[in-house]
Amino acid sequence: MMLVVPTTYQKERGVLLLIIVVGCLCKMYVGKWKIHPSIFHIGIACVTVSLSFMLYGLFNDAPGAFSVGTVYVVWPLLFMFFMGFLNDPAYFDGFIKMIIVGVIVSAVMGILLVFEGFGLINLNINSFLEVQGAGFGINDGTLEYNLYNMTTIIFGFPFLLSLVLLPKKINVLSKFWNYLVLFALMSALFALLISGRRAFWVISFASPLILFVIFRMSGLANPFKLRPIIVIILLISFASFIWSAAFKLSPIDIIYDILAGFDFSDSSNFSSFARTEQFHALLNGWMDNPLLGSGHGAAALGSVRSDEQAWAYELTYLALLFQVGLIGVIVYSSAVLWMFVKSIRLVRANPESAAMLLPLLVGLTCFLIANATNPYLAKFDYLWTIFLPIGILNAYLLRGSIRHHL
Repeated sequence: MMLVVPTTYQKERGVLLLIIVVGCLCKMYVGKWKIHPSIFHIGIACVTVSLSFMLYGLFNDAPGAFSVGTVYVVWPLLFMFFMGFLNDPAYFDGFIKMIIVGVIVSAVMGILLVFEGFGLINLNINSFLEVQGAGFGINDGTLEYNLYNMTTIIFGFPFLLSLVLLPKKINVLSKFWNYLVLFALMSALFALLISGRRAFWVISFASPLILFVIFRMSGLANPFKLRPIIVIILLISFASFIWSAAFKLSPIDIIYDILAGFDFSDSSNFSSFARTEQFHALLNGWMDNPLLGSGHGAAALGSVRSDEQAWAYELTYLALLFQVGLIGVIVYSSAVLWMFVKSIRLVRANPESAAMLLPLLVGLTCFLIANATNPYLAKFDYLWTIFLPIGILNAYLLRGSIRHHL
């Protein structure tokens, strides 16, 4: 549900979550819960800092001081609670496969939406897709569609690319699942071509470089083998040509539209101009108190994007700097950096962990970049992108056979 139908069916997922929590509590009663001390202490430290900045925001009359508590306190504690039961790396095999399937389903939903928009098919699924925030349009030779689960594809593309380029001696997936990974990657690529999302394009082009850096830091050989790269480039080029010709889209207009998204001085581009307004308001607000900020849930003077959530901004990290200052940003970023460093050291000490950890780290890195201009991590449905690799790291750290290496 988090991968395919995020942010919807809240009552149903609430009931399911309650059942899972009760089941875990029963399991905890018989002594099955374990978490590595380092992860536990860092997690509690981050939650404590979050609570402190929430109180600080409340003292400063921040409108969202309580509302952000789910993202910064409740959900992190819940994820830590869950990961304590997944204390064997073998438990995570199903999670990796679920991401693969989730990307395929999300991409196919987007493709069906576009085909419906062009009148090529009629599956009568519009009512279902509308619940998922469906949107489709063609304007001046460019195409764009929208679904809530597009965020899954943003994470999934670099994740799948990493799985494809893993050395064979490390790849633990069966032949069937490796073929499914290739199909998922092609589906994600096709969804990329028709998405019209600038963040998606940027992340897709940046992901090979990010993949190369993380793989090399982990001590793996050069992942860029010539044959698969040529095949992927040819497939992208062929699909782009067929798609543009079949639906009379203009590649030049598409490129121009992507570049226009980075022209922050253009007042006619509402999305980019709004981010410019946010940038100046948040930066000026942060300079009033650079160390402590204005507290969690604070709203910057001169930029309110939503009357219901005045504290929510697309410029996620600048908003975080404005709200928690340098001290808070250093605490949060240090925790994420610790996870990356520890994971890379783990892979170097125990290469078998690379099969799960490296694709997740590459996907998370790209996701964190995309999160800079879209608050994906402000929702429960995508906090797993951070806590899943932490959970795998926890499971390996609890194995005494490799603990002395780390």
